[in-house]
Amino acid sequence: MRKLSTNITLEELERLEKAGELGYRAPEDDTILNIADAHVQKPSVSLSPDRSWLLLCDTPKFTPISHLAANEVSVAGIRIHTQQFNRSRGRSYYNGFRLLNVQEIREQIKELPDGQSELPTEPNLRSITGIPENQLLRSIKWSPDSKFLSFLVVAPEEIQLWVADMESASARKVTGSINASLAVTSYAWRNSRDLICMKAINKDKAIPVAPVPPFSPSIRSNLSGNVAAARTYQNLLTSTYDETLFKFFTTSEACKVTIDDAGTTVHEESFQATQGIMKALYISPDGNYMLTKTMNEPFSYLVPYTRFPQSNQVWDLTQSPIAMAFNQEIGLQEQIPSVHDSCAVGARDVSWIPSSDNTLFWVEAQDEGDPRNESEIRDKLFALSAPFTDTPKTLHSCVSRYHNCEWTLHGFAWVQEKCWKTRWSKIFKVSVTEEFDVKETSLMFDRSYEDAYNSPGGIWVSKDSNARFVAPVSQERHVLLESVGATPKGNLPFLDLFDTVEKTSKRLWRCSEGTYERLETILENDGSAFITTRQSNEEQPNLWIHTLQSSGEDKAVQITKFPDPYPWMNQMSQELVTYTRPDGVLLSGKLRLPENFKVGEDEPLPMLIWAYPREFTNKDAAKQVKVTPSTFTSISSMSPIYWVTQGFAVLSEASMPIVSSKSNSMEDTNDTLISQLIANAETHVNEMVARKIADPNRIAIGGHSYGAFMTANLLAHTNLFCAGIARSGAYNRTLTPFGFQSEDRSLWESGELYYNVSPFNHVKTINAPLLLTHGERDCNSGTYPEQSIRFYNALKGNGCTCRLVVFPFEDHHYKARENILHLLWETSFWLNTFVKDRTKA
Repeated sequence: MRKLSTNITLEELERLEKAGELGYRAPEDDTILNIADAHVQKPSVSLSPDRSWLLLCDTPKFTPISHLAANEVSVAGIRIHTQQFNRSRGRSYYNGFRLLNVQEIREQIKELPDGQSELPTEPNLRSITGIPENQLLRSIKWSPDSKFLSFLVVAPEEIQLWVADMESASARKVTGSINASLAVTSYAWRNSRDLICMKAINKDKAIPVAPVPPFSPSIRSNLSGNVAAARTYQNLLTSTYDETLFKFFTTSEACKVTIDDAGTTVHEESFQATQGIMKALYISPDGNYMLTKTMNEPFSYLVPYTRFPQSNQVWDLTQSPIAMAFNQEIGLQEQIPSVHDSCAVGARDVSWIPSSDNTLFWVEAQDEGDPRNESEIRDKLFALSAPFTDTPKTLHSCVSRYHNCEWTLHGFAWVQEKCWKTRWSKIFKVSVTEEFDVKETSLMFDRSYEDAYNSPGGIWVSKDSNARFVAPVSQERHVLLESVGATPKGNLPFLDLFDTVEKTSKRLWRCSEGTYERLETILENDGSAFITTRQSNEEQPNLWIHTLQSSGEDKAVQITKFPDPYPWMNQMSQELVTYTRPDGVLLSGKLRLPENFKVGEDEPLPMLIWAYPREFTNKDAAKQVKVTPSTFTSISSMSPIYWVTQGFAVLSEASMPIVSSKSNSMEDTNDTLISQLIANAETHVNEMVARKIADPNRIAIGGHSYGAFMTANLLAHTNLFCAGIARSGAYNRTLTPFGFQSEDRSLWESGELYYNVSPFNHVKTINAPLLLTHGERDCNSGTYPEQSIRFYNALKGNGCTCRLVVFPFEDHHYKARENILHLLWETSFWLNTFVKDRTKA
C-alpha cells in the first residue's frame, strides 16, 4: 500500500486509474495514518460468578483481510467459512484477555484513607498465556465454580474450544471441530468440569460438488395463493445444491467433554441421537437436561434459516444413552407479515428459567403473529417443569407484543411488553410459586419508551454463583435499575434501587456532569459496590470501582490506567450544540473544531455534517437530547472526526428527527420524510453559518446506511451542500418493496411514497459531487451492493460528478486495514477537491 497525495488533480487521478496504477492507497498525511492505527483501550469486561475475577477482553481495531477473503458459501441468509465451519460475517471477536483480581483490589480499597481515589500500586493486569498468537477469540463463559474461563479460538482450519485456569492464568485446548456455522450458543458448561459442545460431523469430509449439468430446474411456487411478504434478505437458498451445502456445513451433534482440575481433557463422549442442523444448545440450571434447537426441512428460498421449521428438544442427560424428554415442533415461518411487531406462530424464545432447576419458558402469539389482527391478547407466556409431561402453565398474558423477561432468584419475573406503532411499553412484576402458579401480577411502569428523559431504566441482570443470568435482588422486593440517564445536558447514567412493592426508587449513584460514566458490572446485590467505565473530553476511558459507604459517601477508585492513544489531539475543541427547527423541534449534535480556531475572529471553516435519521411519534420525544457531550474522542475506523485534523469543522451525531403527524403513532412518518430532512439540514446549516463556524459555500453532508440514503436525498432536494459522502446505502426503494426502516406499508400500498423518497428517481436534480462507497459482500437487509452500482450508473448516465468505490470482501461495515486506509484516502480526496479547495462564491 502506497501513500498518495489527496491534493492530486482529477486529471492525474484519471490517468492513474486508466493505467491501472492506483491500487490500494493511503492518505499522505501521517496524522490520519496515526489516528487510524491508534487504538483506544476500551475492553469489554466479564465478572466471574463468584465476583473474584474481572476479565478484560481486548478487541482488534481491524479484521485481517485474509479472514474476510477466506472461502465461504452463501446459503440460507448467512455466509459460512468453508474450512472453519464458522459464520464468516457479523460476529465480534477479541484478540486478547487480561485478568484483574477484584477480590484483592477491594481489600486494598478498604485500607485507603477517606478521599483517596488511587491505589498505592497499580493493580496487576495478568495476561492469559498459552493462547495461540494472532488468533481471533469469542464466546467466553465462566465455569460455575469460577475456576475456569472457556472460550472459542478461531484457528485457520477449525473452531477450537479452550479453557483457562484462573489460578495460573494459562490456557489450553480442550477439543476442536466446533460447529459455529449457525450457533449463537455452540457450547455450555454442564457443571464445573463438564462442557457440552456442538461438533461438526462433516468437518473431515469433502465439500459436495455442484452437479453438472444440474439435476433439475430451480422451481419456486405458490400454488395455494398464500400471502408471504418478506423484507429484502440476502444470501438465500436458490437451488437443491444450496440445500445440500447448507445441510453439509450446519449438521452437528452434541458432545460432552470432561476436564480435570488442571483443565486437561480426560474424556469425550458423542451424543449421536442429537445429530441435526443444530443452531443452539442450553443446559438446565441443575445440569440434568439439555435444550437443543434444530432446524428441519422443508427449507425456504424466500426467508433465512431462522424461519425454517424448528424442533425444540429436551434431552435427559442423566440417562445413558441420553434420551429425549420433550419435543416441540414449529412449522415453516414464511408467512410472518413484514410489518413491525410481527412474529412467528408457535413457541418462540424457548429457554430455561434460571431460578428453577429445570423449567422451560416460552412465548406464543395469540393473534397469529400479525399485529394488524384485532386481539385482546397478543402473546401468552408459558412454563413447563420436568418431566415435561404436564399441561404448560400460563404465567402472563400480554396486551401488546412480548419484548423480554428477566428472572430473579426470589420468585418473580420482570416482563416487558411493547407496541412499536405507538412506542408504548408496559413492565409487569409477575410473582409465582415454586410450582410456577401465578401469585400476583403488578404493573410497574406504563410509559412511552421514546421518552428518554423520564426513563426509569432497565433491570440489571448479571451472573449468580451458579453462572446463571439473573436479576440481583435485595431483601426479596428490590431490584436494581440502570439507565443511560438522558437529560437536556446529555446522558448522565444512574443506578437506582427500586422497591417493587412501594414502586419507588432510591438513587444510589449518578454520573457527574463533565464526565461520562457507565455501569459495567455489579459487585453487591444491593448495588453498594459496582464497577464503571469513566471518561471525559480529556480522559481516556478507564475502569473504576465504586463502594457506597453507610455515610452516603461514594468511594470511587480508579483500577486501570490506559494511556491516551492520541495525545496530540488534546487541543481539538468539542461541545454539545442545541438549537430548534422552525416548528420547535430541538436539534443537537457534537461540534468539533480544529486546534486554535477562534470563532468570530478566524475565517469560517469548511464543514462536514454527519448524520443518521431517526423516527419519532411526537415532537416532545424528538426534541430530547440524545448526544453524550463528555466523552473521550474515540475515533473509529469510519469516523468523520479525522477531518478535524485537516482543517474542517465537523458536526457529528447531527440529529435528523422525522416526526409523525399523527400523535403517538408511526403510521405516516415517512409521508413527510423529505420535507423534514430538508428542515433539519437547513437548521443545522443556518446555525453553523450564523455562528461564523461554517463557510456556507463549503459544507459537505455524509452518512452511512440510512444516513447515506439521507445524504443522497438532501443532494437531490436542496442546494445546501457542495458535496456528499454516502456509504453502504440504499437509493431505490422499489428494490425493498415490502418496507424499509420504520416503513410498514408496501410498494403496492404506497407507490407514490416509494417513488418520492428514492433518490434514484431524482438524479437529474443532484448537482453536487457524490462519493459512493460499498462493501462488496454487504449482506445487510436492503443495502446489497447493487443499490450503489445502479445509483452510480444513473448518476453517471445523467452527467453527475460521482465516484463509486467497492471494497473487496467487506460487509456493511468495513473492517480490513487495507480497505479502511483506502476509504480514508478517497474521503480526503473528495473533501479536499470538492469542499476545502472549492472556490468561494
